[in-house]
Amino acid sequence: MDISSERKIEFPAQAGLYWSNPNFDVNPAVFVRASMAIPLFFEPVIQKIDRSDLKIVESWEKIFVYQNEIPNKGIFVDGGSISNFPISIFHNQRIIIPRVPIFGIRINDSKPNPETEIKNLGNYAGRILNTMKNNYDKDFLTKNNFYEKFSIADIDTYLTNANWLDFNMDEKTKRALFLKGVESAIKFMDEFDWFDYKMNRAKVFFENNT
Repeated sequence: MDISSERKIEFPAQAGLYWSNPNFDVNPAVFVRASMAIPLFFEPVIQKIDRSDLKIVESWEKIFVYQNEIPNKGIFVDGGSISNFPISIFHNQRIIIPRVPIFGIRINDSKPNPETEIKNLGNYAGRILNTMKNNYDKDFLTKNNFYEKFSIADIDTYLTNANWLDFNMDEKTKRALFLKGVESAIKFMDEFDWFDYKMNRAKVFFENNT
């Protein structure tokens, strides 16, 4: 996410907005680092933009139909702030029967609680922020619930003592987290049916194109 232009950015597809020759001039590690710059925990990745470079200018005009002045730099933070499960990137509406399946691993770090209570301003603000953060992905999955049914393996890390922001995790917690992942993966693969996946994915295509 580029907080300079206030846009969600997809790397490497949109790297041409910031680099003239991203296929040759950029180490892929830069993209990874930019995508994990959690606000307040890691420094953002800052990339100066050469606004005199015609290739970069053309990229802004083509991708965003940009008419304002291009920012002088990109400031990248973790895109999970607005889209923490971007499975929509892999959805191709032109595909009828896929050659390979799309799998997503979703980490649930808090226990689902259907008994919602707003006790104070903090609860209220937290609910609003969580709704904003998860809205993009949940909206896509609501409209394309095929992926919810056939492509997503949930890992309920709240059943362990692990915290996703614990940078000093002890060995016992690491092991518990690892085993929870193994358990979830085995369950998902045991229940996965490739033929069923392809047939239901084809239904998605025909429902959207008739």
